[in-house]
Amino acid sequence: MVISAERAAAETIHGCGGFVEASSDLAKARKSTDPKPDYLHITVELQIIDGLVKDRVQCVPNGYYFLPIYDKEFSLSGKVIGVVGDPSYSAHAVDGPQDVKVSIKRVSNPQDSSISVLTFPKSGFKFDNVIPGVYELQAEYPMLVVHSSSEPYIELDYGDLDICDICYLL
Repeated sequence: MVISAERAAAETIHGCGGFVEASSDLAKARKSTDPKPDYLHITVELQIIDGLVKDRVQCVPNGYYFLPIYDKEFSLSGKVIGVVGDPSYSAHAVDGPQDVKVSIKRVSNPQDSSISVLTFPKSGFKFDNVIPGVYELQAEYPMLVVHSSSEPYIELDYGDLDICDICYLL
């Protein structure tokens, strides 16, 4: 048997689809009078890295299958640190101002628009319903220069992520 698979994505449906077909040796051994192969009894499984079965689906008689993939959403949170003058802020760190605009944009899909939130009192922020992936992180605040204390890219795996002290203000 040969299994072919492709990843499919639409605006709202993500999945993995493909087809199962007989190997070339099996196809050559088949007589023209033999009935067409029925793939209905074949099950295709989607497994996560540690081998657990996330989903399974039965092929249709001609061998095609489609496995929908549901991405679980997580939260991403952090804090903007305020500083007067010196980028070596760890000794002088204080809470940053409220209403700093923090934005994330998914790197893997340039068509996605960025998502923005404003920091709340004590300069914290939180993005809800974020799917796993690599994001570019930016912050803006009127009349102040915002610098990132680390790389502008963050990776959200399966689980909530708290980024400590992501930016500082001069």
